[in-house]
Amino acid sequence: MNSLKLFFIVAVTAMLIAGGVAHAGTLSCTVTTSCPTGIVVFGMKSTSNSHAEVPGGGGSYSQLVCCTGVSGLGNSCSGTFAKVLNLAKTTNSHVEEGTLSNYANPVCLSAGAGGSVSVGYQSGNCTGFDTTVGSISATTNAHVGNSGAFNLKICATGAAAATTLTQEHFNWYTNADSLTPGAALASLDTAATGIVGGAVIRLRMNLGEAGGTLAASSQAFKLQFATSTGGPWTDVGAPGAAVAWTGYNNPTPADGSTIPSVPLLVASSSVAEAYTESNPSIVNPNSIATGTWGDWDWTLQQNLSGGGATNASSGPLSTGTVTDDSANGGTATWHSPLNATSSNNVYSTTTVSGAVPRSHLLKAENFGFSIPSNATILGIAPEVEVHGTSIDSTDLTYIVKADAANLGNPEASGFGIPTSDTYLMYGASNDLWGTSWTPTDINSATFGAAFEADAGSFSSNISVDHIRITVYYSTPASAANGTYYFRMIKSGGTVLDAYTRYPSVVTQAPFASSGSLTSDIIDTAATNGVAPNSIFFEGNMPINTSVKFQFAASNSTGGPWTFTGWNPSTNSCDTSSFYTPTGPSSQIEIKASCYNNKRYIRYKMYLATTDTSASPRVDRVVLNYAP
Repeated sequence: MNSLKLFFIVAVTAMLIAGGVAHAGTLSCTVTTSCPTGIVVFGMKSTSNSHAEVPGGGGSYSQLVCCTGVSGLGNSCSGTFAKVLNLAKTTNSHVEEGTLSNYANPVCLSAGAGGSVSVGYQSGNCTGFDTTVGSISATTNAHVGNSGAFNLKICATGAAAATTLTQEHFNWYTNADSLTPGAALASLDTAATGIVGGAVIRLRMNLGEAGGTLAASSQAFKLQFATSTGGPWTDVGAPGAAVAWTGYNNPTPADGSTIPSVPLLVASSSVAEAYTESNPSIVNPNSIATGTWGDWDWTLQQNLSGGGATNASSGPLSTGTVTDDSANGGTATWHSPLNATSSNNVYSTTTVSGAVPRSHLLKAENFGFSIPSNATILGIAPEVEVHGTSIDSTDLTYIVKADAANLGNPEASGFGIPTSDTYLMYGASNDLWGTSWTPTDINSATFGAAFEADAGSFSSNISVDHIRITVYYSTPASAANGTYYFRMIKSGGTVLDAYTRYPSVVTQAPFASSGSLTSDIIDTAATNGVAPNSIFFEGNMPINTSVKFQFAASNSTGGPWTFTGWNPSTNSCDTSSFYTPTGPSSQIEIKASCYNNKRYIRYKMYLATTDTSASPRVDRVVLNYAP
């Protein structure tokens, strides 16, 4: 009801201001003294019983018939147009309907290419038309006024050509903290490759207009992705969202800023549109006319290609070890604790009463969990299958961490101990029992749960048949190789009229931060050994990556093989030092004195990167030595 009230208040306000409610793309005409954003059709000396003049007729008439609401609207009497009135003179003139031919000075409404406009005359109202332009006292030799001055109304309808938007060209770039992206990742209309999880990239793409004109501030857009141009399509997520592709929040440029018009990076673009960090974009800041292309800039982050973390659970698993433990201060002992390892109607028992109101802990451990080492623990949910002989005995369950019951955070089932075997449930998929957990904690043989029974008004024999636990956790998504395609749609979900090209990227698993390779044994065939001189490699070593070597020599294929590098601080070779070239084809000296006179030689190569989207590449290693 409140939303309906708000709607009517807004509608009434619009009528008071405009004299009629205009819809988007609908022609609207009013009589005003200023028309800065509309089209002046004619001028009047006053709003009633007035003479008229053509636009700019020289009479300086202050009452202007101003029309707006349709892209491409004009007052030309050529092209696609309709006569509104004919005037006897250019100013201080009587008027007649535009359908007559007594007067030689027409005033007109015109539409842009592909648009339409019509004018008619009706008594009393303009039903069936978009707007009332004004009114006249007779069909000819008439005075003119605003919409309420006379009974004979001047009516008009107009429409712009339907827009025809086509997704056209694109370029991929590295990200930069500015409205202008970094270096190109590929040439025009070419897929970017080698994009790893976590990488932030920029997409410049354009939309072409082939119908009418997409008016400025008229349409917002969304960016979507898919693994096939046939879909299914998914909206690019907000920064941090758990989908394969998200927006990215650069610190400096404001989301929705208009990109620089010089240069427009996609070659065919002619209009600068918006820089966008999250869906949907702002409405287009500039109009896109027929035959032109608007250039958009999207920031994108590859979210490990797997759609965020994966939630999972393990269990319920049964306890393997059950003991009686008095750490809680209870006094009733549990008998045959190991009977609680399975649900078989063979019980671990105790009795609680007014004299012995609280049991020891029945502590269950050794559940045999194997939670992955990269998991995040989300929740722990123990269950105890139990019954008692009294209807008012109660229960508490504790979580055991490192062999100690977490006594500060016990939980009750809320139902008390039933009189027939029932699993009482504790915790939840999001309950961490007031502490933090690692996979190592859960997988430990000393992780578990401890059960306590408490007496009510009556003595009760308590029997526990089984204790089990379910653990809930999440694991990060793993990167995957694959191709992703992108498209823009209108923010309301409507697809564009055509898609000539789909920007695409090829993702790959992130490179390992480091690795090594040990060469085969190189037999120099020199019985008295050789003296190594230098080593270099051929390949590629991008910024933030490195390649280094160690060297070993022996007179036996069985070794020993001690890989060392030169330490200039000690003027000796040691296992902590390396031979580090500055790049491909950069020859570096090997200290022959450390390896002299050995027949067999080997090298060990170490590759490293601090940017997992880049890796050094070694195609060939060249080792020089002298007999």
